Amino acid sequence: MAQRVSHPEKTRMLSALKHRDFRNYWLGLAPSILAYQIVLMVAQPWLVYELTGSARDLGILGLASALPTLALNPLGGLIADKLDQRRLLALVQTVAAILFLAQALLVVFRVVEVWHIWAISLALSAVTAFDFPTRMTLMPRLVPRGDMTNAIALNTAVWQSSRIVGPPIGGFLIAKVGVASCFYLGTAGALAFVVAIALLRRVPAPTPTGPRRSWTGEMAEGLSYIRASGLIRGLMLLTFFNSFFGMSFIFLLPIYAKDILRAGPEGLGILYAASGAGALLSTLAVANMGNLRRPSTALVTSAVVSGLLTILFAFSVWYVPSLLLMFLTGAASAVYMVITMSTIQLAVADHLRGRVMGVFSSVWSMIPLGGAQAGFVASAISAPFAVALGGAAVTVSTLVIAARNHSIRSLGTAPGEASLADERP
Repeated sequence: MAQRVSHPEKTRMLSALKHRDFRNYWLGLAPSILAYQIVLMVAQPWLVYELTGSARDLGILGLASALPTLALNPLGGLIADKLDQRRLLALVQTVAAILFLAQALLVVFRVVEVWHIWAISLALSAVTAFDFPTRMTLMPRLVPRGDMTNAIALNTAVWQSSRIVGPPIGGFLIAKVGVASCFYLGTAGALAFVVAIALLRRVPAPTPTGPRRSWTGEMAEGLSYIRASGLIRGLMLLTFFNSFFGMSFIFLLPIYAKDILRAGPEGLGILYAASGAGALLSTLAVANMGNLRRPSTALVTSAVVSGLLTILFAFSVWYVPSLLLMFLTGAASAVYMVITMSTIQLAVADHLRGRVMGVFSSVWSMIPLGGAQAGFVASAISAPFAVALGGAAVTVSTLVIAARNHSIRSLGTAPGEASLADERP
């Protein structure tokens, strides 16, 4: 059975914000994501290293922040399909606020130990497993289909801008106020999102189809849907290669900053910021263009270009060209992500959205595991080889998958539509 994905006409950069519920959602999302990034990217790693001075303990923190999300995302998606997404999201954000507050109080009362941070990071990671699929299930119900790409681009812009401004804000707060202030900010950001969710009008639950199933049966239904859909299956495969291989280079940037580019810690921060700036600008450009007429071309081109730019970055030994390559790589990767997420959101059946986005989130959460394989390859051979290998994997896999998957190639070729018939990957 074929499904159709329509890609409506061009739209304005902020057109999704004209819808009251999405506007409230987005205004609550922005402070929440900014605070969350400050805690995860700056405050927790800083506190762990300050307590122990151990790189191993930082590695344990990374595993604690990744593994529960990776394991629980499909369950989070299933629950998002079954429950009121507003209430579930409010509950998840409330739990996150409590965890942030607990971490702040442990620091203030000078009783914090490294295992406290690991435990809270594990809990936050589990919370995230329910947060992302729920948001991705709720958000499409706040805007009409014609503004879907714009809404996803604006959502992505929040994440990209927080990557740029979050670390400097976190560093400033730690230096001038203390690390506990970052955790208090995390509490405030989560509660701001709870308030925004409370302002949303009630969204009717999706109507279930077919016979009533057990939870395992419903999980299997979601996986069967992905397997039967040539387009969604292909996008999941592309996302795996982009996350596990394409994004793994970010974990090796400290090696580049210190040993290859001789840029030091300040240069490392600017490398991260360059990638975030490129991603933000390209995301805003996609938001301004709205739903693309030939999304298949943009999807494949952006993924291939991202891989090729990563290969060029791998062998760059000069700082300024490396900055430019980081900027362009971030821009290309962001275009790919926005098109992928908007295509899945437009294609998936409403009653299966949470389960599909839960699996998508698990695939995207492969980034830390990709960092581990990149670190192993770098230690066995070299960092440039590991980064180039990741870029080559993205480029080759994109070309192979696109060549074998008719649904991806034909995306948007019929008057704004693409078939979701069964295809090879």
